[in-house]
Amino acid sequence: GTLLVDMALLSLRLMDVQGAYRLIQRAATAGETDINLHSRVCQVACDAAMCQMLREPNSMSGADLSRGSHGEALLEEFRETLLQNGYVPEVLLQVTGATSTIDFSNG
Repeated sequence: GTLLVDMALLSLRLMDVQGAYRLIQRAATAGETDINLHSRVCQVACDAAMCQMLREPNSMSGADLSRGSHGEALLEEFRETLLQNGYVPEVLLQVTGATSTIDFSNG
């Protein structure tokens, strides 16, 4: 587990994002129960996803959320789904551990 996470981190430093992701998947399924290791696995997985996203050509272009756009419709559908399932800002903050809705939206 720990060795796989260390190897994944080194792979990321070498910009081998795919290799890092494969290693972190192996570490995640190793069956270890160490909470610190789990935390490291989650962090390196997030870092790998961020590195991969930044390598995509249009990753920072953003989505069209203007009035009447498809993006706005998706956000509204997501909002309605959350409300229908009883999620309100206070519950989302409690479940995610975020301190504010801004903190929640920033991930």
